[in-house]
Amino acid sequence: MYNVGFGDCILVTVDQPRVPWRMLVDCGVHPSGASAHDIAAVVEAITTEVTTDGTPYLDLVVATHRHRDHVSGFADPRWAAVTVGEVWLPWTEDPADKHATALRLEQETAARGITSVLAATSPPPGIKEAAENSLTNEAAMVTLQSGFAGAPARRYLPVGDAALPTAVRPLGLTAGLIHVLGPSHDPAVLRHMQPPAAESYRRLVPAADGGSFPVAARLGPFPPGLSLTETKYKNQYPILAKALSQETKNLIENVGKQDLFAAIPGLDSAINNTSLILTLEVGDEVLLLPGDAQWGPWQAILGNADTLPLIDQTTFYKVSHHGSYNGSPKSLIAKLDRKIKLDRKITAGISVHPVTQWPNIPERALVDQLSQQMTIFQTDKQPPTNANISQASDGSWIELTLD
Repeated sequence: MYNVGFGDCILVTVDQPRVPWRMLVDCGVHPSGASAHDIAAVVEAITTEVTTDGTPYLDLVVATHRHRDHVSGFADPRWAAVTVGEVWLPWTEDPADKHATALRLEQETAARGITSVLAATSPPPGIKEAAENSLTNEAAMVTLQSGFAGAPARRYLPVGDAALPTAVRPLGLTAGLIHVLGPSHDPAVLRHMQPPAAESYRRLVPAADGGSFPVAARLGPFPPGLSLTETKYKNQYPILAKALSQETKNLIENVGKQDLFAAIPGLDSAINNTSLILTLEVGDEVLLLPGDAQWGPWQAILGNADTLPLIDQTTFYKVSHHGSYNGSPKSLIAKLDRKIKLDRKITAGISVHPVTQWPNIPERALVDQLSQQMTIFQTDKQPPTNANISQASDGSWIELTLD
């Protein structure tokens, strides 16, 4: 896992006879969360690592979803010299799928509407960057859709009529199998973003009305002075109000307040739920790689009897959504806990970097729980002492070896 900052970049190598098999999952960083390791330097390190006899080669490139913190690195021109066997993207990126195209257009229209309004105001630091994270990221997506050397085949997964989980054997992988767990084609699954209180690791505090609300809702990321009534919202931002679809407007209401800036995390979450969710099975090892999946996809996965065995067998969990409270439901962590009872080793990795406006990422309660159950590391910190974990001398990556 490369220390890109607040983003994801994971290189998986499977030892095989003759030549190793390599898969790159995401390569990006959030505009507000860059680490000391520039994304261009990370791209250079990856291309060097995968070069054999003068030719850089990756068997599989996976882009879990289009957020900038997962794909921005693919805008680098050096990818044109990297030969790739296959590129996998979520079905929502399929240019031949009319529903997917409509969904992308809706998200892009909302993101551009929000950023245009923010450009005419003076938002607090970080808010503009948060909105820009949901933009098209056109240069990176062009690379993923039509770039790389070797004319790689593109797969948009899962295929609409395929039952989940779907087993796919990627090109070149002789010793393993990949299972596709999501994203679902069901709009209700994609729309369901926030976990119920019983599934969330976010700590709750008393509210004035006798109920409770998340600490983060009180602390930010948006100052209370930015809150708007629905009437003021329509009067003050008529262009944005017109640009946003009804579904995106509903996202604002779902957050619990008619707030312009609530549309940003709402849009962010909607795209997170389109994440490609995979498990890579090689021998006794199962890597769970969920992108930034939130509650809707997890609810579908945990309610599917055919998917549960893969969760039970997981030995490495790439913590969803950088350790945010809404990326890892309690029932998922409880399922992973079965490995402890079976004396199986589990490791969890969080790709994260401190961001001022998100002091609760990674969510401390989640990190504490994971630490009790398994070996856990963060890309922005010194990893725990473990024979299977090593770190670059400059902190640019953390490597986990599974035998």
